[in-house]
Amino acid sequence: MIRGRTPLLLVFIVAALAMALGMDRNLGVYDEGVILTGAMRVAAGDVPHGDFYANYGPGQFYVVAALFKLFGQYAIAERAYDTLVRAGIVAMCYGIAAGVAHRRIALAAAAAVFLWLYGLGYYGYPMLPVTLLSLAAAALVQPSLAGTGSA
Repeated sequence: MIRGRTPLLLVFIVAALAMALGMDRNLGVYDEGVILTGAMRVAAGDVPHGDFYANYGPGQFYVVAALFKLFGQYAIAERAYDTLVRAGIVAMCYGIAAGVAHRRIALAAAAAVFLWLYGLGYYGYPMLPVTLLSLAAAALVQPSLAGTGSA
């Protein structure tokens, strides 16, 4: 990883603010709608794949349902979670790249990932938390690969 957490935190904050300010204000009918509706059903006690059809795994429904329990059943709760996940992906990409390359290259990698996620029109899409967790796992093993010639 990188020395010090300040650059990583700064990348996260800038990405989160930029994504929040540029967020599409319209709700997505399909992916986001499926997640929001499924989360409302889970919050009401239903079980995905048992009580209702779901073409996604149950994890995203339970996370968003927990957010609904904490903050109320508002789409902005899911959007805030999605924005933080996206900013986390950008920050993790920066951190991983900064661990193996010059800071400018790491910033370029983070900028490319930011642009991809900023342009991605799907909110609440379950692929994003999985991507963040995969990058976190890669960041955890990165120090053990340093100097081994493996990547």
